Amino acid sequence: MVTISKNGIFRPKALVTQSPSAFSTALEPQFVKAALLDCNWYKAMIDEIQALDKNSTWTLVPPTSSMNYVGSKWVFKVKASPTSKIERYKAHLVAKCFHQTSGLD
Repeated sequence: MVTISKNGIFRPKALVTQSPSAFSTALEPQFVKAALLDCNWYKAMIDEIQALDKNSTWTLVPPTSSMNYVGSKWVFKVKASPTSKIERYKAHLVAKCFHQTSGLD
């Protein structure tokens, strides 16, 4: 099979300008351990837990043997102004709902 790349045809690479989103992505930690070392991210995580608790987002129930545990992960985002100034550190605790069984978990 002859493909475009085998014929030496390539699209020119677009020039990317630095945008606030590119600036903020470089500052966002990929792992919780890295986030816990920075006081800004730690405060954002505490604020998220307090907001979830205040809004009664979930209820802990004793597990049965047929239940699956629903995992979670932290998602970190830097909110930047159009001038690339950091406005806010945001941390979200997100449930991995794809592990749930409808009506069971």
